[in-house]
Amino acid sequence: MLQNLPISLTLVSPVVFILTAIVSWFQPGIRPFFLKKLATAASIISISIAALSGFFVAKYSLLESPFYGIADLGFSIRLDALSVIMLNMIALLGFIVIRFSLNYLDGDSRHGTFIGRLAAAIASVQLLVLSET
Repeated sequence: MLQNLPISLTLVSPVVFILTAIVSWFQPGIRPFFLKKLATAASIISISIAALSGFFVAKYSLLESPFYGIADLGFSIRLDALSVIMLNMIALLGFIVIRFSLNYLDGDSRHGTFIGRLAAAIASVQLLVLSET
């Protein structure tokens, strides 16, 4: 039970990016103020969770969730040293790209759409890194 808490906490990182992608459907245009704040918060949360996951892997060495699904369709999460390093790299690069795009694309007619698709891509890559084989 104690080992499922770090895994559940790690899943918050892609979930906030998925939430950002969903919010982008409602603010697809020029200067999406709330979406900018949400994307920045999601990237900061992602960096914090990636660092915390590194602490948990250092303490427990390997964390695996049970398989959740029906028959052969489902998912499970694996946290080891390599996945945590990759998660930290994705979180840091996601933060850099989001911060750069907020200034560079200011005034673009599809700024909100870009942020949403970027958030969906970051969430997808994070889930790919966290998934068990």
